[in-house]
Amino acid sequence: MFLPHTLSIFVFAALAFRPAEAAALPNNTASQVISIRSPDHFYDQIGANNFTFVKFFHPKCPHCQKLQKPFEQLSHPIRKYNHNKSIEADARISLAQVDASNRITEPLLRKHSPTGFPTLKLYRNSLLVAEYNGVRTTSHMFDFLLKSISLQDTPLFSHIHSESVLRQFLHAMSERPVILSVYPPPSSFVETASDMHTSTAPTVAFATVDNPALLIPNRTNNHVKRLLRRHGRLPLLAAASSASSFTVDAQYWFPDIRDGESLASFMHTVIRPEHEPIQLSHLTAPYVLHAERPMLLAFGQGDAPTWDVIYFLAHADAEPPKMLPVYMPVAKFREFAHYVGLNVSQLEDHDAFVEDWETQYVVYRAGNMEPIVSRYDPSMNVSGATWLYQQRQRVNRTFVDTYAGELMRFTHQQLKAMLSFDGRGVLLLTYTRHCRLCTKYESLMTKVAKVLKSHAGFVVVARVHVDKGFPFIAEVKDLEKIKNAPSIVWLSAGERVVVYDGAMSVQAVARFGREMAAVPAEFHRGIEWMNVTAAYGLVIGLGLIVTAQLLLRGKRRRFAKRQHVT
Repeated sequence: MFLPHTLSIFVFAALAFRPAEAAALPNNTASQVISIRSPDHFYDQIGANNFTFVKFFHPKCPHCQKLQKPFEQLSHPIRKYNHNKSIEADARISLAQVDASNRITEPLLRKHSPTGFPTLKLYRNSLLVAEYNGVRTTSHMFDFLLKSISLQDTPLFSHIHSESVLRQFLHAMSERPVILSVYPPPSSFVETASDMHTSTAPTVAFATVDNPALLIPNRTNNHVKRLLRRHGRLPLLAAASSASSFTVDAQYWFPDIRDGESLASFMHTVIRPEHEPIQLSHLTAPYVLHAERPMLLAFGQGDAPTWDVIYFLAHADAEPPKMLPVYMPVAKFREFAHYVGLNVSQLEDHDAFVEDWETQYVVYRAGNMEPIVSRYDPSMNVSGATWLYQQRQRVNRTFVDTYAGELMRFTHQQLKAMLSFDGRGVLLLTYTRHCRLCTKYESLMTKVAKVLKSHAGFVVVARVHVDKGFPFIAEVKDLEKIKNAPSIVWLSAGERVVVYDGAMSVQAVARFGREMAAVPAEFHRGIEWMNVTAAYGLVIGLGLIVTAQLLLRGKRRRFAKRQHVT
């Protein structure tokens, strides 16, 4: 009786031990879903040399509940993938999840999942590789992981030589931000792309194109004409926050449109996902804050925005004029906070100031003289929505739309806004109504505007009526020089008025405008469009005359030969 009893105890112990062993087995595999316990645990996990696919979720979220089973089933194909001997150790995949109901991990959610739940992101070596926004099934997520891992071994720049290759490239990039440049790319594009790939935005896909027309996905005649009318030339860069929306939401960079909108600033701001704020760092701040765009800045106490701040900033680009939402920790950017008028004098004295700090919002736009600055904090009597609506109207009033190659007709208010916020100089014609000489000057300036079409980023050709006197503009000095009408003057913010007193010819006035705008030498090529057109017309005309003479001479010879035969 002792042996069977002992045997039964042994069998029972073996059966009891076996499930525990099976449960412990996944701990040794990369396919187990790791529950993140703290921020340190999270950064240790994503800092590994292999890939980590992270799910940010909330247990009460219905979409998260629906995603739970497909995400857990993802461990089966990942286990087979990781056990493949041909897969290198640094190419294996781990699964992790961050619970939003855990207060300890709340800072991670604010920083890595600002738009809501669920959020799926792939990390490697503490860097974000890609974010998944596709169909939430096991097969689609696994295909996304394989594609993202394979793209890590591709070169930094892809080269596109046809429209079919462009479509393949956009399809392969899926939801990744893309930036395309003409070939050969500008040196600053290569430097900025390399910097973004290694430090600030490793998820961006860069490429170069043979033909600049490939940068314009909707290449209808009206679309191209609209771009040429506004900018005077085709773009050098095109970008979108995701490859799937490139054909619809592509944004363009032109080399000479705004002094403040540098190529690096454009590249750092255009890749931001829609309705998501930019969380500034000391690396990206110089590029973002010098972009020539209206921004809604939020100065908060923490390193990452709270949900209320994210919700408020989400309204910045909800409707035109779309502002760039930016979050700035006030402790890290106190000098800039002081620059825009916030009281941060007590910030250096004690840390309690930061704890008591309430988030304040500032509308800001980098300009030639003073930026548009308006501050809002929750203690104001007006609501945040009303304040934001008022600032949209204010930005609209200060934005002046200009077209390359056209003589703009400015009101006094538009001229003030142009010199205060645009940054370009104005080659201005002052005129009065019922003036015959003014009509001749206007015809001259219309031709000058066409000659300076390729310089739309440096100089604006315009006219303004001065029947009731010239408007007072605080940014311009020596306005008393403008005494007569019509007259041609150069106006630029922060500079003195320069009155043109040269020959009244198109070439002479255009040369004056280029000199005052300090147009770089590389933009001088092909500037005298009217002269070039006249030269081509002369050559074609002479060719037609010579051809006609030769045909006539041959006809006379044939006629004389017939007469001789007769």
